Amino acid sequence: MKALKLFFALIISANCYSQNPLSLWNSSWDNKVFDTCNTAKDANYMTQREKDVIWVINCMRSSPDLFVKTVVKYWDYSPRYNSVRERKEFKNLTPYLKKIDPLDILYPDSLVYMSAMTRAEEYPSHRGHYRTTQRGKDNKCSCSENISYNSFESIDIVMDLLVDINNPNYGHRKMLTDPDYIKIGVAIRRENPGFIVAIIDLK
Repeated sequence: MKALKLFFALIISANCYSQNPLSLWNSSWDNKVFDTCNTAKDANYMTQREKDVIWVINCMRSSPDLFVKTVVKYWDYSPRYNSVRERKEFKNLTPYLKKIDPLDILYPDSLVYMSAMTRAEEYPSHRGHYRTTQRGKDNKCSCSENISYNSFESIDIVMDLLVDINNPNYGHRKMLTDPDYIKIGVAIRRENPGFIVAIIDLK
């Protein structure tokens, strides 16, 4: 009986992992065309949540208009921000994404991932965009860096960076929608129950 329960648990787990994270927001994301956005599915060096962040970013890049209609329109994250939908950064995200044409999707890269994980391991002792280690340079990986604090779900990590609160230049938003990037690495690290950092490196 115990073995049977374990078998069904594994099946359910596998089915959950194969589902587009945005399917919970709208069934339009169940379209098989968005399966191609799951470029990190075979990147065994990443956790499932890290892979899902790439899947969400690629869906946003491949169909920014649908992302606005099905995600941005309804997203709120009160545990992180009070009344985020009233912030100017949130209000100007919709017109920003609507001006963007579909972009090429990003592909995981092990060296870019190593760069991101190295950065994640430095937290929380070294915050901001200052790296105390040189592993990325040692691996000839000069990457652009995005940092999200204390967001755990893949959609919240991506939306946190797209809204880009208190960043007047919207550098994170611009990087996630930059057509020149082709490689990506995502590392999520929980230091303690009150601190989570997600590093997204792009190249």
